[in-house]
Amino acid sequence: VATEESNEAPEGMVANELTGEWIDESLSNQRPLTCMINNLKPAMPQSGIGQADIVYEMLVEGGITRLMGVYKDYSKLEKLGPIRSSRHYYVEEAMEYDAIYAHVGQSVFAEEKIASTGINNINGLYNSMIFRDKSRVAPHNAYTNSENIAAAIKEQKYRTEYDTTFSKDKFVFAKDDTELADGEKAEKITTAFNSNRKPWFEYDSENKVYKRFQYGDKQIDAETDEQLTYKNVIIQFCPHAPLLEELIDITLTGEGTGYYATDGKVIPITWKKSGDGDTCKYYTEDGKQLEMNVGKTWITIFPDDQKGDITFE
Repeated sequence: VATEESNEAPEGMVANELTGEWIDESLSNQRPLTCMINNLKPAMPQSGIGQADIVYEMLVEGGITRLMGVYKDYSKLEKLGPIRSSRHYYVEEAMEYDAIYAHVGQSVFAEEKIASTGINNINGLYNSMIFRDKSRVAPHNAYTNSENIAAAIKEQKYRTEYDTTFSKDKFVFAKDDTELADGEKAEKITTAFNSNRKPWFEYDSENKVYKRFQYGDKQIDAETDEQLTYKNVIIQFCPHAPLLEELIDITLTGEGTGYYATDGKVIPITWKKSGDGDTCKYYTEDGKQLEMNVGKTWITIFPDDQKGDITFE
């Protein structure tokens, strides 16, 4: 991690464009992996989610949420999952990272999106990417690991490096840990999607990270038994609309508002994304691109007509 004493890259290291942290230079041009992760109570605790550089949370049908982890380095995943099916707006998010997209099945709209975009996807229904954990009941028992992911990518003949036109400019990171000078207090952040879905974050001032909670308890990674922690929390307000069979549509293009929280404080931000296949970027109120602290980020995409259901304490 970049510190005040050393903002120069250590020998053989480069900054991870997803976190700002130092990683081996051999990973510099590697495409990330994105993976759909089951977020229902019977899927807890999840495996390998703690290794994601970025986690997205969005609503799916029935008022539940699903997660997507973004992994710059996916070589050390002993067990990742449970993996679930795709929704079309997650495909759109994965495309922002020029990522390989892992899932097990898809909605009809996601199937159309995967076909129309040509995204490099690995679908556990059609290859040997997944294995079943017999201690879990279906559909909460589909997992993968680094070996299976690498084999599936090779089988599909997908490129493992960024497209030559890809720009790593989605995020900007501060050289040193920076508190939000004009920020409001945000030692607890609650994202109340509905009466049944109220996950929250609590600020740990000693380690300067946000700890993640849901279903009334700590959200942990089963592989490490450690609670999920994030340096940055982004809340992005987007229009949500009903589709067929209880499915929903989320508009991720255009512009809107949101919040950025770090180090126990929060500020309002705006976001802009010119079109499908472009990159969403975040801005402070002065119009400059948001400069984030180095570390992992949780991004909650939240209905823009429920802004009052986000609370800071």
